[in-house]
Amino acid sequence: MGEKVVAGSYDLSDRQHYRGKLRQCLTGLARLLEEKRFDRPKNLMGLEIELNLAGPDGMPRMMNAQVLERIASRDFQTELAMFNLEVNIAPHRLDGRVFDRLAEELHTSLAYAHRKAGELDAGIMMIGILPTLDRDDLVSSNLSDVDRYTLLNDQIVAARGEDFVLDIDGVERLVCTSKSIAP
Repeated sequence: MGEKVVAGSYDLSDRQHYRGKLRQCLTGLARLLEEKRFDRPKNLMGLEIELNLAGPDGMPRMMNAQVLERIASRDFQTELAMFNLEVNIAPHRLDGRVFDRLAEELHTSLAYAHRKAGELDAGIMMIGILPTLDRDDLVSSNLSDVDRYTLLNDQIVAARGEDFVLDIDGVERLVCTSKSIAP
């Protein structure tokens, strides 16, 4: 996580090398679980919250790189789409008024980010899925300009060999297809 990845073409030997590294990591994780290394209570809690960028009209703003440049804090990172970012609040010990401290830190961070986004005529919205998104917003050209997202998209698309079909049956039904992971 957080490691810089360079987009490019990857062949069979690259994928085999990756699978070997993945097996090593899984073996290490199995050992940690077997030795109960995760069982020691740390009593900590942090936050990672995904955010959306929208203009005064509520429409998505594809400008996370510009907003992050203004914010200039490692607590804020890109997310999959150019209209997303995330804020990370460092873990706090679970005691006393921890929730008040987390809420205050989150409020301060979001207020600062909202001011910085406002300099670019955008706002920060803490909402799961921006309801004003439409099909034209959910395309690969709106993926964040970060190589790991391009690589992730390219590798998943190549492995699938077919379009993605999204079928959500709820209060309103949504059925659509996509050539990328953008939705």
